[in-house]
Amino acid sequence: MHQGVELSVMADTSLFLVKILFCGGLWYFAGMMTVISYPLSTRRVGMNHWYGFRFPQAYYSEEAWYDINAYGGKMFIRWGAFAAVAGILFFILPIDDTTLLLAAYLSLLATLFIPIGFAYAYASHFRRPPEG
Repeated sequence: MHQGVELSVMADTSLFLVKILFCGGLWYFAGMMTVISYPLSTRRVGMNHWYGFRFPQAYYSEEAWYDINAYGGKMFIRWGAFAAVAGILFFILPIDDTTLLLAAYLSLLATLFIPIGFAYAYASHFRRPPEG
């Protein structure tokens, strides 16, 4: 009986550590997305080839660059908030480590790729200015 109690405590401790790792990772990712996206969302990043949403449409004009990057930055901040809330919920809810791992992984993918998809859809509305 005593050994069963020890195994139960070890399992609870293991799940707690898994929750700390994955939920903390989501919080860290959400914070980093906000820090990285804030300058884009406030139109503080000029046209360049290494930082921002570098879709071909973003290089059509300065206006297109700032509009696309401001929109994309705002989407990343919103979805970063989603990741932060998900991290809190995953920590609080009584779920097993496999479900937690899957939920955290899917949240991370959604938080990364959905804003990129929204930004790309927004960028597709921009047309190349006429040559000449």
